[in-house]
Amino acid sequence: MFIDELKNYIEQNGGKMAVVSIERMKTLQNDLCRFREETELNGFQEWIFNNMYKFEAIPGSMKSIIIVAVSRPAYAKVRFTAGGKDYNAFAHVTANTDKIEKYIKSEMKRAGYAIQAEFDLPLKRIAVQSGLAEYGKNNIAYVEGMGSCFILTAFSTEMPCENDAWRESVVSEKCGGCGICTLNCPTKAINKDRFLIDNQKCLSAINEDTRDFPEWLPDTVHHTPYDCLMCQAGCPMNKGQEIIEAALDQEETERLLAGAPYDDASEELKKKIHFLGLDYWPTVPRNLRVLFDMIDRGHIPALPDC
Repeated sequence: MFIDELKNYIEQNGGKMAVVSIERMKTLQNDLCRFREETELNGFQEWIFNNMYKFEAIPGSMKSIIIVAVSRPAYAKVRFTAGGKDYNAFAHVTANTDKIEKYIKSEMKRAGYAIQAEFDLPLKRIAVQSGLAEYGKNNIAYVEGMGSCFILTAFSTEMPCENDAWRESVVSEKCGGCGICTLNCPTKAINKDRFLIDNQKCLSAINEDTRDFPEWLPDTVHHTPYDCLMCQAGCPMNKGQEIIEAALDQEETERLLAGAPYDDASEELKKKIHFLGLDYWPTVPRNLRVLFDMIDRGHIPALPDC
């Protein structure tokens, strides 16, 4: 009943959740180690395995993992104003997870269970193997009714979990014979014959890398201040997801171009920057300048339709 109450509350507030036994983390860690040994990985992929996942940070008393997907809009059409000119581009949108997180923590503590937020686990993989999500061919996770438009959060808890729906990783049947993400990928990072994408060619990784853009990267791929929306915007599993509009006036755009920290920004601008995820990546000012320059030269950023 306790789990059902949690799930009902989360679903009523735009989310979905699954619970798995903490023992699954040992299995997952072993699976990832074996995968790393058996698979040829590039330097970036090795870095992910060696630095991003920290299973050992989970307290020994924990008995379960709660994984939650909170829905968000697909993306935003954003109008930036700089130098007296408007620049139309696109941006990812974050989800407000605070309400759901506070509820989960308060209910766990009320029931007498310790709880800890977990940031250094392979959340997509846990979501897929818990039954909450499925992988797409583009390595992105999809949740029924949300598509790929959600934010994942996870918690370790002392709440027992004797039964769960843990399974092998699966790719959605809807990806079979589709190939739209492969066709829409602007840098051809999605490989038809290999599940792992080439993250050294992926525009998301390039946009978030502080090094100079590679010479081979076409100028016409730029459409967003960070990440990339091409494979998700055109995905049939995202059809019907909400698209919103946002605007930053000249003063706000100039402040954004000046870069972080944004301590002296107005509260309204801070909210916009956070909502559009622009406060997370230090490369945003550089990417915007390049994007604006390309638009000045006639480039019109565009996204594929679902």
